Amino acid sequence: MREYIGLDILANWVSMLRADTDGAIWLADDDEEARFYQGCAHPLARVVPAPSLSLQLLEIVRARGIEGVVAAVRGAASVEGSQENIFRPDLGDVASTLLTARSCERAILDICGVPWLMACEKEVGPVQARAVWIARQLEQVREMCSDKALLSVAGGSCGIW
Repeated sequence: MREYIGLDILANWVSMLRADTDGAIWLADDDEEARFYQGCAHPLARVVPAPSLSLQLLEIVRARGIEGVVAAVRGAASVEGSQENIFRPDLGDVASTLLTARSCERAILDICGVPWLMACEKEVGPVQARAVWIARQLEQVREMCSDKALLSVAGGSCGIW
């Protein structure tokens, strides 16, 4: 079924959502991130998964004159003719920001449950802050592993593991 959903269908869906949604409509360029964003989004907002199509979808929606629509796209590359309603942070920045939001606790509770969250916070402190710290550490390891000089010294692998 998913293969039949193209830009025109998504654009029509966003048009219909605009009539029923008081908050922003957030186009997510990745399915997994869309599910996460939905758990952290404002109750009046809607998240529309548009895998690898959010920028094109945003252009169609803008051409139709629909306002209050934003897009989040992975990667640091700049968008030609960047607009204020396109968020293109480095990988992990959006997730880190959302992890520190109060509404994220609801998503963590849904995933882990109240007993786990209480025990975890008693043992290590605030879960959101710890998750952001872990994500930053993993990002640093990834950057170290992608360094060509390190790869050539390690014989083509990171050498950390």
